[in-house]
Amino acid sequence: MRSTEECSVAASLLGATEFSASACNADSTPNCLLASLAPLIRAWLPEQRLALATAPVLPYDPSMLLPAEQGLTHGMRTRRRSTFSAGRQCARAALSLLGVGPSPLLMSPTGLPLWPSGLTGSISHTNHIALVVAGHAPPLSTIGIDIEEDTPLDSDTMLHLISTPKEMLTFPPAPPGGRLLFGKHLFVIKEAVYKAFYPAVGEFLDFHDVDVKINTNFKSFYAEVHRVDLQDRGFPVRFAGALTTVSGHIVAFALPLAV
Repeated sequence: MRSTEECSVAASLLGATEFSASACNADSTPNCLLASLAPLIRAWLPEQRLALATAPVLPYDPSMLLPAEQGLTHGMRTRRRSTFSAGRQCARAALSLLGVGPSPLLMSPTGLPLWPSGLTGSISHTNHIALVVAGHAPPLSTIGIDIEEDTPLDSDTMLHLISTPKEMLTFPPAPPGGRLLFGKHLFVIKEAVYKAFYPAVGEFLDFHDVDVKINTNFKSFYAEVHRVDLQDRGFPVRFAGALTTVSGHIVAFALPLAV
């Protein structure tokens, strides 16, 4: 398996590494992502020991993976193998910062990453870049992160598929970038919420199961899963987190609020 350095992974243990704005402006997208995300996540979880890692998606090379992970790629299309490999490389870099030695990160039958005991995390990627956040559990119960390209949704049909009637009524009169770009931000938030929700609950969500309110500063949000059956069983149904746009990408991370 190739080393982290050979695979261009940028990683940071929050609180241990700082990136300056000037360095970001002259540096690569991975370091710019870390520079933007680290202070946001640290503001929400100041006492947590978290690791962030990001890397470009490279052409698929089996040497990027451990043997057990290579077996998981059978049947995947070429692009999926590439994004899967980048995600696993980022996860390994993040776990290394948390003191975990190299070991395969396998997945459940539904595709959920099987984090080592006592740890949790979230993996996301576009076709061009992968992003991972990981931390100790406890104290962290679950976390979700999502990254997408900073482009509008394709159509009003997609906007209505993602947005609830309540959200449509509360859209700003003139959202930054227009309604379809605003809808893309909702999509990223709901994906982050789902990635925090599913590991804790084990049930799928539809886009219309979640109502999101983006704060006026466009940097944070509140989300609620409106399914009474889950709340009655003590599962998390309220989430909050941060939202940012950096290097041509929209990124959101979500955390559960107290039940």
